[in-house]
Amino acid sequence: MTSFPPCTPDVPDGGGPLPAERPCHVKLLEAVAKVLSDAMKPLSAPEITEQVLGQGLWTSGGKTPSQTIHAQLAVDIRDQGEASRFQRTARGRFALRDWGLPEFAPRRATTSSLGEPPLSGSVEGAILAGPEGPAAGTSTLSFLSAAERVLRQEASGAPMHYRRITEEALRLGLLRTAGKTPQDTMYAQILTEIGRKTLRGETPRFTKHGKGMVGLTEWVGSGLVTQIEQHNAKVRQQLHTRLRRIPPPAFEDLIGALLVKLGFENVAVTSRGNDGGIDVRGILVVGDVVRLRMAVQVKRWKQNIQAPTVQQLRGALGAHEQGLIITTSGFSSGARQEAKRADAVPVGLMDGDQLVALMVQNDLGIQRESHDLIELDGNAQSLCPHARPTLPVGSLVQFPFGGTLTEARVTEDRGPLGARGRRIYAVTLCGDPADSLTFEMPEDELTPVSGGMASLQR
Repeated sequence: MTSFPPCTPDVPDGGGPLPAERPCHVKLLEAVAKVLSDAMKPLSAPEITEQVLGQGLWTSGGKTPSQTIHAQLAVDIRDQGEASRFQRTARGRFALRDWGLPEFAPRRATTSSLGEPPLSGSVEGAILAGPEGPAAGTSTLSFLSAAERVLRQEASGAPMHYRRITEEALRLGLLRTAGKTPQDTMYAQILTEIGRKTLRGETPRFTKHGKGMVGLTEWVGSGLVTQIEQHNAKVRQQLHTRLRRIPPPAFEDLIGALLVKLGFENVAVTSRGNDGGIDVRGILVVGDVVRLRMAVQVKRWKQNIQAPTVQQLRGALGAHEQGLIITTSGFSSGARQEAKRADAVPVGLMDGDQLVALMVQNDLGIQRESHDLIELDGNAQSLCPHARPTLPVGSLVQFPFGGTLTEARVTEDRGPLGARGRRIYAVTLCGDPADSLTFEMPEDELTPVSGGMASLQR
């Protein structure tokens, strides 16, 4: 992980004019760029701040670090225009410009000095007010950030079912969605992040506990998961060191193999010493529809790549080619600005950390070892040989309600969510659907009605 020295916010927390220059300005934006690159999707300023601070990429002495980051991004986009490495994809949401996402254009005619529509009560409200908000005083989070917030606030350190996580996120106003299946979206995004982080040898934010149960990885403490992450971090560092030491021809061949793994076709390593600065050529195919001719220059360097290198690659490009520089080191701010210059052919940049992450994700230079991890069954009744079976959805049951036994139907098996691992069911009272009520009941308080299966009409 790239680390940066502590620095103070670039914008005063109390508002006021922006300073002309701060020594940590560039490194803060570098940290933001790394977070966005790892996330591979647009993020809001609070989400970016959470990752920047959590990974130790930046330290803020102010009370409103998310507003500082939001302001710096707004300033960079305003001053650099299309040359900025960042762009807005929605109000208060930012992405890397080289992803090629649609640019967000505010509809309101009156804008602040940083090019964003002002919020009520402040000329610079778009910077120093909550950047998430669809309305003043409210904010929403992404599915993953909402899930993390719910688990921290509501779960008391115990796993929760993804359906309940989604329900709590909606109830608390942390999540707004027009989709008809937010629970499925929540679970899919959680599983996707776990898979992506695991492939890269990084620690996922969430852990699966089976049957839809989800928890936070940090709850595991300093046990096995932490040891695995420490081991993987060491291996990634060793892989990075090895990349710097292999001979240049072998490095070029390795990059060619990686490009094939990434979906490039017709990959060819150019003749040694007669390439005009181009080391590998190939065609990036996206969905069998888009075909981009790419000319790649690889740099097995320790020092950062500077702007002249980007200019030299651009000058060597053939007709209809785009450029890509892959290095074991990093890129200066001047090189990044030159790569995105609006009046020139764009040049993609891949630094050492991104290179190592992609190699690990595609099993190049590493080998994976799998071991069986066993956990105690959360349902204590599983140890009882004569424990009664689970209740199928749609079955009729009775339970005490209002002083009498009331008949209901099982509408959902929510798993062993209760105390002592008791299985919990959602049951709906039988009768007129307009007047029916739904309860969460533990299995040991429900009595099956022999041979009964209820209609699932709603």
